[in-house]
Amino acid sequence: MQFVRRSAIVHDLDTAVGRALAGAAFLDRRLGPGWERLIDLERLDIGSACNCVLGQLSWHGKSSYPGIRQGIEGGLSGGIAADLLAMLGYRSRDAARTYALLTTAWKLVLTRRLNDSQPAPAPSPVDRQHKPLTSAG
Repeated sequence: MQFVRRSAIVHDLDTAVGRALAGAAFLDRRLGPGWERLIDLERLDIGSACNCVLGQLSWHGKSSYPGIRQGIEGGLSGGIAADLLAMLGYRSRDAARTYALLTTAWKLVLTRRLNDSQPAPAPSPVDRQHKPLTSAG
């Protein structure tokens, strides 16, 4: 018996990253900048209602739920049947692989976004020959 829509199954990390990028763009449009700072990457599990991206955002009072198709295409869901079964503790082999790939992809996407949003460190005082500037004369 198949509990995951064929279009929801993720077979490789490239597909998962593409879906996570689409999901991040969806959340940018709905929530504006900065929502990614609310996600605990250690807890992140796309197959968990409480620890997925949307679940964690809900705990912070930020909710923006996509439609079924948009949730799948945005890497926020493995499909409604798979998501419901996952909440009950059952994951088919396809669903487990899909959730694992999507979780990895979201961690990659969020890590990059968080690193890109960090302010650049102040440049160290070096001269053009890359020698430290000193006050010794």
